[in-house]
Amino acid sequence: MRHLTALLLGLALLVGCAADDVDDPVETDDTTVDESADDDTDEADPEPDAENDAGDPAVAIVGFSFEPATISIDVGDTVLWINEDSARHNVTSDDDVFASDNLADGESFTHIFDEAGTFDYVCTLHSGMSGTVEVS
Repeated sequence: MRHLTALLLGLALLVGCAADDVDDPVETDDTTVDESADDDTDEADPEPDAENDAGDPAVAIVGFSFEPATISIDVGDTVLWINEDSARHNVTSDDDVFASDNLADGESFTHIFDEAGTFDYVCTLHSGMSGTVEVS
């Protein structure tokens, strides 16, 4: 009976401690995500050639796709890819010009395009995900 009482008391303490950190930020890799932050922007539906806060063209990774799938930029522009999906994704060019690490939700990757051309890319983790950067 003493062991059962001690076990129940221990479980009650664990449950109580776990409930205390519900609103704390979640640590992931090198990025802290504050789950309580309000976000009024509709990032799930970016406009073609959308720009981020720094003014760089941006591509959202959402719903197992790159949005927009094709982006047109000028030579010297930096493109920002932001993972807004719950799954990890990466951004890897077909010709090995650029490649990101696997990105968790909320993480991003940038690449500066120093020459003109068409650059096709994929997520190597999910075969159906592809996009294109057109640089002029």
